[in-house]
Amino acid sequence: MVFDFWRRVDFAGMRAKARAFWNELPERGWPIGAVAGFLKAPPKRFVAAVSGLMAMTCLVMLWAIGWILWRVCWDVPGKSAEDVNKLLLGLAGLLSAPLLLWRTLIADQQKNIAQEELFTGLLVKAVEQLGATRLEKTPAGENTVPNTEVRLGAIYALEKLARDYLPLHWQVMEILCAYVRENCLARIMQPMLADVA
Repeated sequence: MVFDFWRRVDFAGMRAKARAFWNELPERGWPIGAVAGFLKAPPKRFVAAVSGLMAMTCLVMLWAIGWILWRVCWDVPGKSAEDVNKLLLGLAGLLSAPLLLWRTLIADQQKNIAQEELFTGLLVKAVEQLGATRLEKTPAGENTVPNTEVRLGAIYALEKLARDYLPLHWQVMEILCAYVRENCLARIMQPMLADVA
């Protein structure tokens, strides 16, 4: 029954499709987005296959640890200290490999959190600068006027943030649109209100 399955598989057609796909990649670009989407929500069969592979790896590691302990403790009595050191070094490597992988994953998560905090801090600072004012002394007294230089710098900072960090792109666009709406409306309405008064 298994042999029938392998006879029915069209390996030549699969190879031709794979060759065509790889030949088109330089024209279409590499499918990084598709890979990222796949890794964020993998199919259940893929998760089951990876879990099975990890379980088999753990079993092999347990067997290797048992074999190393047997070689160190109960094997032939004429071993040299160098052989024991090599076996213990191998045991240490087997035990430290999962910890190294775990530490790498934790470091990647910390990097992502730090990047998120950085971009959020930049957004908050730029929004604060959009409302920047300065005191202007006149003979009649002191007036607060918009600080256009700081506000222009804030607009450029928000534009760069929208380009560099896509998760905040639409929030930045909404902030800029609201800023333009409010400031344009105020400038249009001031002459009208002066005419009425």
